Amino acid sequence: MLAWLETFNGSTWQQRWVSSRAEQAGRRWAEVPTQFTVDTEIDPPTLPIARRAIVQGLQALLCLGVVRPSYEFLFSSRLTGTYDHIRELTDPELFAEAFALCERTGQRERHQLDAMHHLCRITMYTGRLPRELTPDDLLTYHAAVVAIRQANSVALTWEIMRETGVFPAGTPTLRAARQRGQRSITELVDAHAVQCQPVRQLLIRYLSERAPSIDYSSLLGLVGHLVGGFWKDLEAHHPGIGSLHLPPDVARGWLERARVRRGGHGKGSARTDPYGLLFVVRAFYQDLAQWALEEPYWVAWAAPCPVRDEHVRGAMKHQRARRARMHQRTRTLAPLLPQLVHSVEARLRYVERLHAAACDAALGATFTLDGELFERIQTNSDSHAGGQAGARRLRARRLSDGQHLDLTQDEDEAFWTWAIVETLRHTDAFSGGWPLWRRSDPRVCAAQRLIGRTLVATTGVVQVLQRRVIGVVSKR
Repeated sequence: MLAWLETFNGSTWQQRWVSSRAEQAGRRWAEVPTQFTVDTEIDPPTLPIARRAIVQGLQALLCLGVVRPSYEFLFSSRLTGTYDHIRELTDPELFAEAFALCERTGQRERHQLDAMHHLCRITMYTGRLPRELTPDDLLTYHAAVVAIRQANSVALTWEIMRETGVFPAGTPTLRAARQRGQRSITELVDAHAVQCQPVRQLLIRYLSERAPSIDYSSLLGLVGHLVGGFWKDLEAHHPGIGSLHLPPDVARGWLERARVRRGGHGKGSARTDPYGLLFVVRAFYQDLAQWALEEPYWVAWAAPCPVRDEHVRGAMKHQRARRARMHQRTRTLAPLLPQLVHSVEARLRYVERLHAAACDAALGATFTLDGELFERIQTNSDSHAGGQAGARRLRARRLSDGQHLDLTQDEDEAFWTWAIVETLRHTDAFSGGWPLWRRSDPRVCAAQRLIGRTLVATTGVVQVLQRRVIGVVSKR
């Protein structure tokens, strides 16, 4: 491995590792150094032997802190065997204490392993010992993990560092540490990377004038529409633009793009509310024209508004149609609440009985529930030495159709689905029409958006409702 790295520029092994661009290859990072080994050895090994030597060489360099790959590479390369060596070589006492803490608090094995793997990755990335890590290191790691995959058990890693005394006394929880509070207007505008500095200063000053009269959430929406939906869109399609006085073809092009989504899952589709962005831009131009009469700074920015009366003429009709759809949804879904509750309760009882029956059966044995025959099984990941993410999970196979069931996950989802439905029902969130959810917890709002679908048949509806709530629970 070192012989291959020597062929790249750099005064340190880390610099040569970066110059090799091995991280950009992802899971196929070992192909080039493997071929190099075969081509340069006097007694060339076979490709499998050469690859094994390269992987072991990188593992040794990681354990010694000679190279420090990015978090993206550490996730994609799947060098899981390295984590055991990191735990043994860096601070075995701390990891033993962490495992004991997890056992006392009743953490699942998969969560324990994920938390330890997080700690090992941070150690490899920073090049510091586990007891030398800081809360900022873990916050940086959390941000990287969220961008790559779900940040499972990162909060547990944070708690381990707090309880073992690695983090200073008084360190808040991960959730509290991640809450930065309200960002300044300059930070909100700069998040969109506006290129034209005079326009950037204009937007900051305009938003600063508007901010005292609106709440923070409204300010976020205003910044998103005005900076992202309007000016940043113009810069993307017309590089170098620096004036609010838009030529007719530029204004026409923006008006067409303003009616479709710029990003997200619905990118390119028509906006649900095509008038919100138009009204924000219209108010922006009108404010500048009015303020230009009172203060000289705004005079240079006063310009004809690209949003005319004919562009927003259908706004009231759109609002009435939207209100009618909401009322119709309430009338359609409210009578189905008893069926939803019954379906969720029945699902929970069935999964609990199935889970209990599987627990009583030995591995490989068959058991029966409600006339259906099941077999207790175990996957390859469950039997790996040292345990992996799926370790100690209860699984079964339905013999009638061969479907594999993860009973641990099914029981967890069934319980929390029932818990959410019962909480909403007993706190009157369902009473008086489901649109009341719009004023409840954000997770409840997400459930309401998912549940509001076209109804086909009563039985099918209950299944759709239950499946949607499960989706919300699994993403909590």
